[in-house]
Amino acid sequence: MTSKKVQTSWYDENLLVQDAREPFVERIKNTLQVSDMPAIGGLPSEAGRKKEHSYYTYPLLFYTAFPDVSLAQLRSLSLCGSFIFDHILCLDSTLDHPTACDAGTIFLASKLQHEALSLLHGLFPSESTFWNYFNAYYEQFFQTLLHERARHHCLVTPYSEDELRFVYAGKSAVAKGCVAALAILGDRQDLIAPLTASHDAFSVGLQLFDDLLDWQLDYHRSHYSYTLTQAFCEAGWRHHIESDQRPKPEEVRGLLQRSGVIEKILTLSLAYLDEAEAIVEDDTMIEEMDEGSWMAAIRQLRQRIRRFHFDAEPIDESPSTHSSIELSFDSSLDVVATPIAPGWIVWLDHSRVPRVNDAHILAAQHRFLCQSSHKVYKLGETLCQVGLAIASSNTLYPEQSPAEHVGMSEGEMEWCRRNDRWLDAILALSLDEPAQLWTPNDNSQSVTPFPGWMPPAVGRYIGYRLVQNYTNWAIGSNKPTPTEIMRYYRLRLIA
Repeated sequence: MTSKKVQTSWYDENLLVQDAREPFVERIKNTLQVSDMPAIGGLPSEAGRKKEHSYYTYPLLFYTAFPDVSLAQLRSLSLCGSFIFDHILCLDSTLDHPTACDAGTIFLASKLQHEALSLLHGLFPSESTFWNYFNAYYEQFFQTLLHERARHHCLVTPYSEDELRFVYAGKSAVAKGCVAALAILGDRQDLIAPLTASHDAFSVGLQLFDDLLDWQLDYHRSHYSYTLTQAFCEAGWRHHIESDQRPKPEEVRGLLQRSGVIEKILTLSLAYLDEAEAIVEDDTMIEEMDEGSWMAAIRQLRQRIRRFHFDAEPIDESPSTHSSIELSFDSSLDVVATPIAPGWIVWLDHSRVPRVNDAHILAAQHRFLCQSSHKVYKLGETLCQVGLAIASSNTLYPEQSPAEHVGMSEGEMEWCRRNDRWLDAILALSLDEPAQLWTPNDNSQSVTPFPGWMPPAVGRYIGYRLVQNYTNWAIGSNKPTPTEIMRYYRLRLIA
């Protein structure tokens, strides 16, 4: 077998896939909207850190072992894989937030899967053996998610070694489809077994490492990973964790730091990477992989693990590209402080004026806003500031309904609850825009043939929910700042 050199760089290949995705992305954004109001904030892989884009060219990791596969076929597989990756992220989102699952996510997942399958059928006829592998990998993925949800969500259940391999390899099972596809296109089906075995071992090592990176989010979701389960079982915390008075995240962090679990997980993760590398090195049928990208990926992850310091890796937060205009709250205002993004105006129903009927609640909120030393500029932080004011009045007057504190009717509150994910989409798109305060005089004409329908107080609801989600996560936290709340929200966006 002769070595094959890819003439373009990995970065160039990635850009080609991103460009090829654009027609679908534009089409789906135009389809999933009402009066220019988006039902989605974009494809999931585009909402977070740029490292997600590395999965767009996943087949390139194995390309050196298949010299008879053309570059055009590789790029088609990469494009298809990028849609499957986003489809899996949609499924994850639906499973992680079942009470807030919205139609936009369901429709998007369906369109992504349809697009991916259309591309695959262009490469493999229905009678191809590829579909046997593809279906088997999807079934493994589904079985993994169901098994994990049944045994390790909300319950602290010890993992056996076999279960660890089954669950942690199964989470990435669908990605093995690119190995089967390359092998069948290159007429090297003999390489499927060793390369997928290496892939399974690598996936376990990667997931164990991700446990350490994502432990706070896992704990918040009551998703007890192998890492958390090991720590809780060794400390005898099982009943405490499953009680209605769970330990605070700071206590869990302390347990992980002093228990020795971190070192055990890092060692175990490295052992699985050694196994993944050894499978490729010891298989005489694989002649070119020692210099290939797959081996490089294993070694790069090993280096990351060896450099890792617990809780030392920062969250990626991109600086705002918008100019900042300071927004101040005036306690003499007769109207309820209602932050919006300028782009929301065409969707608002201006007849639905935000109303806080209890003068004591309104006074408490104005007092909080005017006394706060935190200056707010962008929409995200402004929403959090108002959300904190609502939380403040709710603490003083808990007998009043949340709708009264937010300034909505019960029907408007229920509309917001049922459209949580929709609101997430428009928030994600306008997070860093300059904020403005809505007044009854904001009567801009809608550019659509239909009048607006969204209650103007939706900004108050979003702020209320942002604070509520944060305080539910950081149990016992006192007076968080808008910056802290937004940091947590961004973490949720990229998880």
